[in-house]
Amino acid sequence: MIKSGMIIFIAIVTILSLSGCISEDGDEKPPSAPPPGPTFENVMFLHHSTGANLIEQGGVRQRLTNLGYAFYDHGYNEDGLVLADGTWTGRNFDVPDDNTNPDGFAAIFAQPLHDPPDNTFSHLMQYEVIAFKSCFPVSHIESDAQLAEYKSYYLSIRDRMDQYPNKIFIVITPPPEIPFDTDSEAAARARAFAGWLASDEYLSGHPNVFSFNFFDLLADPSDNMLRTEYRRDEYDAHPNELANQIIGPIFADFIDQAVRAYAGTVEPSSTPEPTSVTPTPTASAAITMSTELIQASDLAYQGAFRLPEGSGGSNWGYSGYAATYYPEGDPSGPNDGYPGSIFAVGHDHQQYVSEISIPVPVISNDLSELNTAMTLQSFQDLTGGMFGYLEIPRAGLEYLPAQGSQTTGKLHFCWGQHFQGHEASHGWCELDLSNPQPAGPWHFGDYTNYVTNDYLFEIPEAWAAANTPGQLLATGRFRDGRWGGLGPTLFAYGPWNDGNPPAPNDRLDTITPLLLYGIQEPGMIEITVSDSMKMNTFKEADEWSRGAWLTTGDKSAVIFVGTKATGDCWYGFADGTVWPTDIDEDTVYPEVPDWPYDQRGWWSEGIEAQISFYDPADLAAVAHGDMESWEPQPYASLSIDEYLFDPGFDLERGKRYLVGAACFDRARGLLYVFERMADEDEKSLVHVWKVT
Repeated sequence: MIKSGMIIFIAIVTILSLSGCISEDGDEKPPSAPPPGPTFENVMFLHHSTGANLIEQGGVRQRLTNLGYAFYDHGYNEDGLVLADGTWTGRNFDVPDDNTNPDGFAAIFAQPLHDPPDNTFSHLMQYEVIAFKSCFPVSHIESDAQLAEYKSYYLSIRDRMDQYPNKIFIVITPPPEIPFDTDSEAAARARAFAGWLASDEYLSGHPNVFSFNFFDLLADPSDNMLRTEYRRDEYDAHPNELANQIIGPIFADFIDQAVRAYAGTVEPSSTPEPTSVTPTPTASAAITMSTELIQASDLAYQGAFRLPEGSGGSNWGYSGYAATYYPEGDPSGPNDGYPGSIFAVGHDHQQYVSEISIPVPVISNDLSELNTAMTLQSFQDLTGGMFGYLEIPRAGLEYLPAQGSQTTGKLHFCWGQHFQGHEASHGWCELDLSNPQPAGPWHFGDYTNYVTNDYLFEIPEAWAAANTPGQLLATGRFRDGRWGGLGPTLFAYGPWNDGNPPAPNDRLDTITPLLLYGIQEPGMIEITVSDSMKMNTFKEADEWSRGAWLTTGDKSAVIFVGTKATGDCWYGFADGTVWPTDIDEDTVYPEVPDWPYDQRGWWSEGIEAQISFYDPADLAAVAHGDMESWEPQPYASLSIDEYLFDPGFDLERGKRYLVGAACFDRARGLLYVFERMADEDEKSLVHVWKVT
């Protein structure tokens, strides 16, 4: 239910009884540590329409349930209290006039504490952690005097919070306004207000008070208003579904982190300045959901380059589903800042691999101004034909230096196709494409091919040593629809641990799951899924075609690169014709539309090239059994359509996916991404970003 007006977030974590409440005349000072007793097991979220959207679209209730809390919520007075199982009670906390402006909260916090509760404050004080927030109208701050007044209200609120050391209070900064309802000066004051609420000036010396900087998560730093990608339209300041899908898990995790920090089970750390489209929140005592993360804004576009002519019986048309960076490649190349080479898969029909040089990328909209790579090794079938013909192929490549008892570096690979089961899929070979000496293929544990045999990339040695010892390769797959889970997958493995090499058709056993949005049931081809186990932005028509483990200095991120479905999606045909998936004897099938709309599959209204960012700490938690494989969620995303030469569908050319392979030069922080069918003769282009 969407309503205009004031919107409030109140998240409350509590024990089951009133025994922790203290009397109204108590004058306890803020403690250095919480007194014994509270268990902080229940969560109450008091909100209006923005909160309802965050809960529904951001999976807040399910995520907090998975973290071990009973999650309740309360909307407008007319909506009232909702129980942890989602049942509406018809009862409310009697919020005076539904006023959640700063003056409204100051009035609530000035109410007497009664037992049994007969006012808003008394209802809230039944719980152990209380968070509260005004809505976007508060972010239209018309004068410095109004800003000072808002601060005075929150100082009086803080004075009251200091009296209750058995409670945790989370101050949530108001979300930003939209240009239609504010101006630059008012928006700048809103930024200042949010920053003050999240600052040491407000929080220091008050260890049971935390600040979730909701404003920073939503606001564009350039104008301090709601980010364009988070708007519903030019007149509605409610954050849209994308914003809620991204921020919902962050909000839920923040509550958990605050509770554990105040209970003394985690050590507070410094809070980085938010720099991306979806920065992590700030907190009292500087709690963060993730530290030292690479943000979307840390990727600086360097330009693009073209691929050479064909060689060795194949070419770069319809190419670019797998690639790897080779740091020792092209040793006689120019000293231009782009050393090394790239091994990549060419035309889809042959699936041969070639090695190319890396020219200096150029930023231009004119193909003729781009530099062109040179062929260093001609196309060859590096697998020796071990996979045969593949219908709608999938492939992954990654170079690693010698591991275990190996004496030479290897090109590790995997191959698959659209319909498979439990077929052997992974292998390795030498770097001399004229004599690759392939080893394999090997079965990937007991996992279905639908989650294992598409992308490959390197895991940094330090992270692997701490979390997946001896497993320096990451592999996975995203399959459109739901058969491979409800998001991209990732597994750590090290085939050299199972033999040098393992025998053909052996099973690799040294495997650690890092990401799987579903459950692999023994012997099953399809992953068992439910909507409680999905990537927050999942759509059946997505296509995550490659990943990489980015690092720069002390920062890191795991990314997935792909073609993201936008708008509605359906199974059927590109013209919107829906094909039935629940079939019985009465099923009526529609007519197949004419070319070029006659390819059946998962379709969407639109597509965009996107990079999705994951926190390596979440994957470490999965590796150690502290999180379920479906719990990690992306903390940021980056649309790269603006850099593409040919974005969008082109059905007459058979073009429905925008990007394919990606690879990473770790020493220089250079990310290479292939744009499919963007050059003449349907060749790929290669785009380059530098991670700063």
